[in-house]
Amino acid sequence: MENKIAIYKIINIINNKVYVGSSKNINKRKSRHFCDLRDNKHSNKHLQNSYNKYGKNNFKFEIIEYIDNENKLLEREQYWIDKLNVCDKNFGYNISKIAGSNLGNKHSEETKQRISKTQCGRLFLIFKIDGTYIGESYNLSETARKYDLDVRNIHCLLKENIPRNYVKEYIFIYKDKFTEEKLQQKMKVANKSFNMYKLDGTFIDNFKKQHECARIYNLRPNCINTCLHGKQKYHKGYIFKYVS
Repeated sequence: MENKIAIYKIINIINNKVYVGSSKNINKRKSRHFCDLRDNKHSNKHLQNSYNKYGKNNFKFEIIEYIDNENKLLEREQYWIDKLNVCDKNFGYNISKIAGSNLGNKHSEETKQRISKTQCGRLFLIFKIDGTYIGESYNLSETARKYDLDVRNIHCLLKENIPRNYVKEYIFIYKDKFTEEKLQQKMKVANKSFNMYKLDGTFIDNFKKQHECARIYNLRPNCINTCLHGKQKYHKGYIFKYVS
């Protein structure tokens, strides 16, 4: 399966219900969907419950349409959401009737109003972990898709109800809560290195980025983070400790 811009669907081959989505990286999006479903952590509870009931072998991932022009992605996703009626629980698993955008597309005024009613919230700022300012947004779903992140992680970071201060290369702060001191504190944690050990204490490697460690050793970044903050002793046979 090539990494092209496309509209895709996840089909339950038992009842023919469908979930419709879009992505600039089909391989990665497919992997994320089925990884979350396997771990019982998918953000779409309707789809997750169905997956738990029918099992992984009864779900297929298929491309509906390849898109040549990025500016048409939102329009075509909306077309298929409406055409397949996937927001009706009798036919599909989609929750939102509005197609989100991961490309910063320009929307019609009608679409802007519909999105603003369903997805907008508090304004938040986006930074790289080196402190570089990227931009600001009201829209969690759009931001998550634009930077290929999990919307739940962004939400938790903004609420500051988890120890982690960043996800992948990014830091998120509500604009009305922003201070330079807060940014510097988050940058310090984001750039703090950590060591990886076997359970017997054998040193394996040193990392500065949790997602890089996770990618190399096929681990979950959130589990590495939980270990680093002392809330989990080990993950898949490895111990993680910040460098003092």
